[in-house]
Amino acid sequence: MPQDSALVKTNDEFRELVGEIQKTKKIPFAFGIGQNFTDSNGNSIAVRWLTVNVKENMCAAAVIIDHLDLTDTEMNGICVRSLSGDDCLDILFKYFQPFENDGKYHANIEALKFGLYKSEDDLTVIFYFDEVELYHPIQSDDDARFRLALMSRRYFQPNQMNLEKIFDHLPNLVWTTKRPYTIEDWNQKWFENMSNGEQILAVDKFPPMFWANPVPSGVRVANVDMVRDGAHLGDSTTVMHYAFVNFNAGSLGKAMIEGRVPAGITIDEGTDVGAGAGFLGTLSGGNTIKIKTGKKCLIGAMAECGIPLGDDVCIAAGVVFTGNTPVEVVKWKVHEEDGKFETGDDGKPIEIDRIEMKAIALSGVSNVTFRRNAITGTIEVLPIPNKAVLNDMLHQNKQLVKACWTRKKQGKTTLNKLI
Repeated sequence: MPQDSALVKTNDEFRELVGEIQKTKKIPFAFGIGQNFTDSNGNSIAVRWLTVNVKENMCAAAVIIDHLDLTDTEMNGICVRSLSGDDCLDILFKYFQPFENDGKYHANIEALKFGLYKSEDDLTVIFYFDEVELYHPIQSDDDARFRLALMSRRYFQPNQMNLEKIFDHLPNLVWTTKRPYTIEDWNQKWFENMSNGEQILAVDKFPPMFWANPVPSGVRVANVDMVRDGAHLGDSTTVMHYAFVNFNAGSLGKAMIEGRVPAGITIDEGTDVGAGAGFLGTLSGGNTIKIKTGKKCLIGAMAECGIPLGDDVCIAAGVVFTGNTPVEVVKWKVHEEDGKFETGDDGKPIEIDRIEMKAIALSGVSNVTFRRNAITGTIEVLPIPNKAVLNDMLHQNKQLVKACWTRKKQGKTTLNKLI
């Protein structure tokens, strides 16, 4: 298509056109451009969102809306439309020529180019014209997968969107290194696909997180198969080999995850989830409590937690409790002058009282330790804050590469010496 077909040829003309469009068209709260996948019958089975935009890049949204000529009815709630190769070509030449070869990366323009040159199927574009739609029930498969992308790309934290009944909107698919298939399509071409080197990543309603999303900044994940699409991994989070993070779950910042983080669970900054440890999730089993840990907690190896935690809480290794588990809260004698614990002749704190209650009564309480009495088997709750801290070297997931390059250049050390 010749340059003369462009509606705008300069940045000023582009901004002027966008201003005119915004006078008559509603600008969305969020939008995305996705790669559509179809089955052998031409039915859409999944979308991988190439771009996710929330309160940003709305000039791009405006010109796409203008090209599609959305009606007032379509600009209400959630709107999903297809973009053919011809649509992508038309949008690129008519609206985006001022940005060609400007030396900057424009994700939405690159997504349109992907639809023009590389995608086997049409692209899918989704618009959320009102933020409130994210708190309403999911309306479609495309809506469901976009909400998962919003979580994995850190626009929303776990439990901030409505994801109820998400399984009703997602088909069970075979996810491979190339694309998703229906189980029937995969089985019919099993030998051919395997002969071409295509490998199965999962058979699930959810693909692995890193199949569907770019890698978020500052994370280290030893086994990418164990993090599901819709997981939220905070900056400086490390997920070790036998850990698992489900959708609508994850961390908010620097954290060590060596255990299981089921759906609905949020791990706050500075928390360590030990090997084999986990939480009572909300997908099955009747539990409805969405658990969130406080900051700087330690969930010991093979422990299992069933209540929300405050800050600086320690659960000793192997301690398992739900909200209905009886625990004994231990009270120690303290000096009135400085508030420190008084000790007896044996050097141990002097116990003055024990109160039995259900663990759920301690939801959100900070600066305590849950442990099992080795003699009686009772789970005790002691007034001892968690004093363990994360190893900073295990969470330098962004700075390490830069530091290695700089030091190697200066001839001071090597990568092996640094780590």
